[in-house]
Amino acid sequence: MSKKKSNEVLSVMKGLAITMIVIFHSGCPSWLFTFFSLFHLSIFYFSMGYFFKVDYLKNPLDFIKRKFHGLYLTFVKWQIAFILLHNFLANVYVYESKYSLYEIARRCFVAFKLVPSELMLMSFWYIISAIMCVILYFIIRYVIYIFKPKREMLLLSLLVVCVFIFGIFLLESGFRTEYYVESSFVLVYILFVGEMWHRFEDKIKVNAFIALCCLALLIGFSCVRGLSFVSHDFWNYWQYLIVTIAGVYLVYYVAKKISKSDTLKKVFAFLGDNSLYILALHLTVFKLVSFAKILIYDDLTMKNMYDFTVILKHNDIFWCSTYIIVGITVPLVIMYFIGIIKGNALLLINNLFSLRNK
Repeated sequence: MSKKKSNEVLSVMKGLAITMIVIFHSGCPSWLFTFFSLFHLSIFYFSMGYFFKVDYLKNPLDFIKRKFHGLYLTFVKWQIAFILLHNFLANVYVYESKYSLYEIARRCFVAFKLVPSELMLMSFWYIISAIMCVILYFIIRYVIYIFKPKREMLLLSLLVVCVFIFGIFLLESGFRTEYYVESSFVLVYILFVGEMWHRFEDKIKVNAFIALCCLALLIGFSCVRGLSFVSHDFWNYWQYLIVTIAGVYLVYYVAKKISKSDTLKKVFAFLGDNSLYILALHLTVFKLVSFAKILIYDDLTMKNMYDFTVILKHNDIFWCSTYIIVGITVPLVIMYFIGIIKGNALLLINNLFSLRNK
């Protein structure tokens, strides 16, 4: 598969994954919630491993710079933006209470320490976890790169297994950090799967039969119990390994099928390429739908605006679908206008500097 097509398939996969995240938070039926909980976030970790470049090992500073801008600064900028908007959002019933100036300053400072602050950015715990995972995986790969063993693949596999087992030990011992360090030792396995998938992509058989087996397997596991990354509930770790591979394979198969349709490919690739905006804003724009429900139903009051993540009362398929549509489309509209504002601001600054130079 060409590099361009590979990138398109991964963009579609991320588009499917962010759609599942929005559905996951929309008050969807419990069986669907449990099903998606098995693998929806794994796609993003898989993507990080898939796009891991060996060139990073030759220039660690370039790797640090990229991740600093792509992950750390992204987290900090969005946290500070939401902190500064907190009191405004409180005025429109998104939050129950307001911040004092001291509290705003304190929370902005804490954001630089990679500590999540805002409820509407709850999903950004993933960025913290992603930072820990990618740092850990880089260390593993860099150790291999330095020693250059004859059996590189074997040693890499063994190191990943050892890290995975150590992660299980940390989780079972009750060790917990606010940076998800303990779960990162387990999750780093998915980055390894992603890199290996990319390396041997042409040799991987992708067909409907295997995809259906993966679907059946995931349905079977979801009937037993879900898997939550947030609560570190890695139930019976061998099951975690199975559902990760099955979920990635199934989404990869669906993404390849979608990629054959130009229209669907453009839609889901666009969602995947702009998944950050959807991840950051979907919980906030859900409040628009909640407000509409309050206007329609007499037994709901403005206090229900504080219900998180959605107002579950009266949440039938219509309202669930509305939450999903609004949660996906409105962040993209906001993104569009932010882009226009940024473009105009840059143009204005350039014009001012041009006049000054004259």
